[in-house]
Amino acid sequence: MSLEKLPFSVYNCFTEMRYGGNIGAIVWNAENLSKKQMQTIAREFKAPVTGFVLNKQKKTISARFFMPTSEISMCGHVTIGIFTELTKNLNNGKYDYILDVPVGKMKVYVEKFSKKIQVMFDANLSKEIEVKVDLAELSKALKISKNDIILNTPVEVIDAGLKHLFINLGSKDKIKSLSPDFESLKKLSKKNDIDTIACFALSDSKSFKTLKIRDFCPSLGVNEVPASGTTNGALIGYLLKNKLINLKSQTLIAQQGLEIGRPSKIITKLEVNNGNIKSLKIGGSAVPSHYGYVNLN
Repeated sequence: MSLEKLPFSVYNCFTEMRYGGNIGAIVWNAENLSKKQMQTIAREFKAPVTGFVLNKQKKTISARFFMPTSEISMCGHVTIGIFTELTKNLNNGKYDYILDVPVGKMKVYVEKFSKKIQVMFDANLSKEIEVKVDLAELSKALKISKNDIILNTPVEVIDAGLKHLFINLGSKDKIKSLSPDFESLKKLSKKNDIDTIACFALSDSKSFKTLKIRDFCPSLGVNEVPASGTTNGALIGYLLKNKLINLKSQTLIAQQGLEIGRPSKIITKLEVNNGNIKSLKIGGSAVPSHYGYVNLN
């Protein structure tokens, strides 16, 4: 490893389309970087999240994740990029890894077939936390009527490392037409200790349920993210708690990012056995954007 420069990769994550999905920067061989250096590099990249791979020992990968202004405990889309890069030159097949991050260790599953790579990772079912949000203030910040919110499913916050506020708008058209006041959303988020504000609509397809999501994060320095694995994982907990989906094995496909020019697809697989959740996996694909070196001196 050079002490003067480190290799980096940039991936478009949760998409099969170049320049779609969410941008994830990955800095390799970063074990000797301080937290301050990592934050400085993340601010320089200005990607929604930059991942720093600290160690690679056989099947275990250690990493940390930074937004431009702060460290976060886990990042789904950069995880997709990391393991796509690690397996791009391997033969077709299935590969299992362990990702070691500040919130703990999780399993990552990679399937490569005909040059296509799909990465799925285990997620914990998140829990609701008690937050009282003023619906009039929320509606005004989103620039919608309070009547646009489907109130028979509550506006709730789910903690999945980041705290996600979920609003069921019921209609994909309402989701598409959103044009929030981001400064007001930022103030509301900080007032209620919320990290993201996710508006969604749920509908049925032939073989799976589809979600339309827009996830606003102005308090984290990004007005809207085109794809978020952690948000989708937290949303499953919300949907199950409020009986919007049945407790059975199923796949959900989330569409996100189209309104900001970065269409994304996030896959969530729920496996249930005898009424108990056996596993929750989140994932998708990633496309390489560019490579280079970070100069340290």
